[in-house]
Amino acid sequence: MAGWALDAFDFTLLLFLIPHLREVFSVGLPAMAFVVTATGLAKVVGTIGWGIAADKLGRWLPFILSILWFSAFCGLSGLAWSYASLLMFRILFGLGFSGEWSTSATLLMETVPADLKGVASGTMMLGYEVGYLVAAQVFRVVFPLLGWRWMLILGILPALLVLLIQSRVAAATGRCGAAG
Repeated sequence: MAGWALDAFDFTLLLFLIPHLREVFSVGLPAMAFVVTATGLAKVVGTIGWGIAADKLGRWLPFILSILWFSAFCGLSGLAWSYASLLMFRILFGLGFSGEWSTSATLLMETVPADLKGVASGTMMLGYEVGYLVAAQVFRVVFPLLGWRWMLILGILPALLVLLIQSRVAAATGRCGAAG
């Protein structure tokens, strides 16, 4: 659920920031729409790559690495100095975020008892609505106080949760090694 919430949170914040970022980087709406499109396309490419990595290395390591990756590039997006740097950071964010999708869904389905798979997948999908609602409130409060950069820098917070996630994944899968 947290993964889907993070995706909706990030996507929604980016949409809310488009009018402001157009002015900051002196670009038109099509250029800002391309940032959203390029991020989405990067997620498609990344999903395939992370899925292959998860099949070869186990789910655990790609899951943790993808969280660290997307958190870093989301945070760096808040430090963008130009439209090109924002676009590059968002593409790299998309490549990383897609690993969280592909590995977390697989981990969930591999660890949940068969009679709870429907509830588990429904709960996971509920995260999107939660992420949208949280993004709307965070935008309402944080943007007027701290500005656009902090809206994106907030994306580093999931990296701080890696140790908790790592211990939960290791406990759920019965593995504590990187090939888990």
